[in-house]
Amino acid sequence: MINTVTLAMKFYRQPEIYTQALDVLNMIFTAVFALEFIFKLAAFRFKNYFGDAWNVFDFIIVLGSFIDIVYSEVNPGSTIISINFFRLFRVMRLVKLLSRGEGIRTLLWTFIKSFQALPYVALLIIMLFFIYAVIGMQVFGKIAIDDETSINRNNNFQSFPQAVLVLFRSATGTCFFKTNFLKI
Repeated sequence: MINTVTLAMKFYRQPEIYTQALDVLNMIFTAVFALEFIFKLAAFRFKNYFGDAWNVFDFIIVLGSFIDIVYSEVNPGSTIISINFFRLFRVMRLVKLLSRGEGIRTLLWTFIKSFQALPYVALLIIMLFFIYAVIGMQVFGKIAIDDETSINRNNNFQSFPQAVLVLFRSATGTCFFKTNFLKI
């Protein structure tokens, strides 16, 4: 859990000494995870260790952490590729910790199973956007565009892509007052 807190301590334009301290902590946690991997591998042997999905996940975390450290040392300050996403897998270790309780395990299982219905929900939303975009084009498509009003070149129903964009902006609450066509 301390590792996850350390990952959350990063911020934009942090001082160089702070960055170095976080890098040292990253190396310490990587060493601890590597030792855990070595001890478990020695205790369970190769076949039994890699037979458990959580152990495979831990191995991927250790391997990714080593790749992160080596890449950061070889290419310091490089912005071409960000390998830091391997550190995010460490947060998933909290799920491993939480899965030990019966109630939490049931909740996690329900959460995972709910992702199976996600494509159907997305399809329903796409269908609704399509239907309402066509209706909006028929009802509001002939209104003249004026850059001085809320009906402008970025906010209109004159084409299908623009209609979908206006609906998306309305559904997410972005620029609600600009997309409010009741002002007409």
